[in-house]
Amino acid sequence: MYFVFALVLIHDSQHYSKIRLNHGQIILISVLIVIGWGGFLEILQRIPSIHRDSDFFDFLANTVGAVVASLLYRICEPLLNKINNLIVKS
Repeated sequence: MYFVFALVLIHDSQHYSKIRLNHGQIILISVLIVIGWGGFLEILQRIPSIHRDSDFFDFLANTVGAVVASLLYRICEPLLNKINNLIVKS
């Protein structure tokens, strides 16, 4: 889930954001947002009234998903840009 969240956030931030940042900044900020969100949800799960268990390894898996998504995006970015240009032209 966090893998897809990171991919969508990176792609949409790069193509639809009004704030212009360089490519590396967009990826870093997107990954930090995804990791922060995962950490926030793990902290919320520690609240006894929610009846959920917080797990460090779950947070670690979310973090790995976000990092792998950012690396995969860098590798597949030329193909994604071609697809995006075809969609925009339609």
